[in-house]
Amino acid sequence: MTVLAAFDLLAALMVLIGIGGLVFFHELGHFVACRLTGTRVEAFSVGFGPKILGWRRGNTLYKIGAIPLGGYVKMAVENPGERGTGAPDELPSKSFLQRLFIFTAGVLFNVILGFILFAWAFGIGIPFPQARIGGVEHGSPAWEADLRPGDLITHVDGRAILSFEDVGTEVAFRGGGAPLTLTIVRGEETHLIAVAPRYSLVDGFDRIGIHHTQAAEPTTVLGGSPVAEAGGKGGDKVLALDGTPVADLHALGTAVAAALRAAPPGTASLPLTLRIARKDGSEEEIRVTVPIKTVPLLGVTPHESPVVRATVTRSAASRLLRRGDEILSINGNAIRDLGLARGALKAEAQVEEVLVRRGESEQRLIPAEPLTVQELLRSVAGVVDEGGTVVAPQPGSAAAEAGLEPGDRIEELAGREVRQWAEMVGLLAEHGNEPLALRVATRDGASRTVTVTLRSDARFAQDEKFGYALGYTLPPLYTARREGNVFSAISMGWNRTVMTLETVTMALRGLLTRRVSAKHVGGPITLATQSYSMWEQGLARFLYILALISINLAILNILPIPILDGGQVVLLIVEKIRGKPLPDRVVGAFQMVGLALILGLVALAFTNDITNLLR
Repeated sequence: MTVLAAFDLLAALMVLIGIGGLVFFHELGHFVACRLTGTRVEAFSVGFGPKILGWRRGNTLYKIGAIPLGGYVKMAVENPGERGTGAPDELPSKSFLQRLFIFTAGVLFNVILGFILFAWAFGIGIPFPQARIGGVEHGSPAWEADLRPGDLITHVDGRAILSFEDVGTEVAFRGGGAPLTLTIVRGEETHLIAVAPRYSLVDGFDRIGIHHTQAAEPTTVLGGSPVAEAGGKGGDKVLALDGTPVADLHALGTAVAAALRAAPPGTASLPLTLRIARKDGSEEEIRVTVPIKTVPLLGVTPHESPVVRATVTRSAASRLLRRGDEILSINGNAIRDLGLARGALKAEAQVEEVLVRRGESEQRLIPAEPLTVQELLRSVAGVVDEGGTVVAPQPGSAAAEAGLEPGDRIEELAGREVRQWAEMVGLLAEHGNEPLALRVATRDGASRTVTVTLRSDARFAQDEKFGYALGYTLPPLYTARREGNVFSAISMGWNRTVMTLETVTMALRGLLTRRVSAKHVGGPITLATQSYSMWEQGLARFLYILALISINLAILNILPIPILDGGQVVLLIVEKIRGKPLPDRVVGAFQMVGLALILGLVALAFTNDITNLLR
């Protein structure tokens, strides 16, 4: 079953009506402005392409096009090369302010519509994912600032936060790498904590490294997953896997991973039996077929240098170590990689001494307060070669048996140069279990060649998309926000409109300055799938996403790009400055440039849409 096949007809129809309604309202703005200024409208179309439905009333042709990706209002003598008669109802006969009103009315209507939809949604009551931290990534800016699971974020730089989504948006678009001040509630206390976002090459925007809190129940089911195909439904509680009880989805994932490891070599799929309790209290068994892929493993992780990059603020480790210290040993145990040390050293043991290289000398540091090895290692982050090929071999792995050591950099694999982690993974997948020659550079700069025979590991073929829980997942912990009266709903709608306008503007600035990756530009498929998802969560969430899209359309259309409303405004301003219109050939060339830009943007959006859909 594909994701699209899981769409129900009503939801798909509502998405089409919703997005089509945004386009209609935008064009209605231009149409109303034309009527108010006495400008003749020759055609009013929602959608492009062949006419599905059309009728003429007075001088205007009203129609619905087959491609619901836009629309237009055709005004008298609007295009370059058209010869007018000088009639008062033709566009060139209107004043500068009248034409400015006509060109910007669509944008204004989209903003107004966004405001109305926001207010309507808050009047109904919108469920938002709580801005409560469920997990903190080790070494991340949040970890360094001592943010903790359970912390509730209420403000970012003084701006009130409604949801976990707001936190991610503010961090990605507002910071630009500069520190942000988070207001957090921890237990009964409120704290102000400064966090400096860090740009992520993988994600393509600034992050602080936190994850949302998941609800304890009920489960949801991802469309197209093995569980969905087997008849699993939202609200199911998994009781057992192949007769063995499981406590929760985490335990289910552990059990599935163990079953995959035990599968005979060459197994293409693994049948599993889940015993589940339905929402109505009944129990039944479903047969889930897990597709298996064989992954050749070298057995390495990115090297985490023992050179201290950061420590958790106000921790015991921060009072013992300094940034730049190289940890040589802890309690006499040599440290070559901090990540490996976290899994190898006795965690509950007390730290007696830490040997470090500080500057040109070695120093023995004695903690002035009780400090366990676990606390020390959890509070220290080393330098990680993100995306590079400096590795740490896992104990017992093929890499370790071949003699690789922490800090070795893989330069060449099977005769091909590698500089990035993704290149290395791709080459490993090509060569399977055959012996491979690796050329590595050691920490002291020497170069050597080793031969490694990779090991196969059975993995769930769709683990990146559905996880070892086979398609069952837990949603974020939601809290509903409902305004008590129409005035507070209007106030909240206005605040959210202003905030969204600022956010979209900052996102565009981020794209231009490359603080935000172009891979996040979405198109019609993204809009449709997000709208569909919101519809499934209720009318209020659906109205909320339509409000966001409406304001995005407003900002997009006011950009100074030819053929968009903003491009028309630019031409109008140039005409005002010159005292006469630009020559038709110049306007035509200007519009051709705009068309090329728009087509390029559409191509990028469709490419991203399809890539995301196929993941």
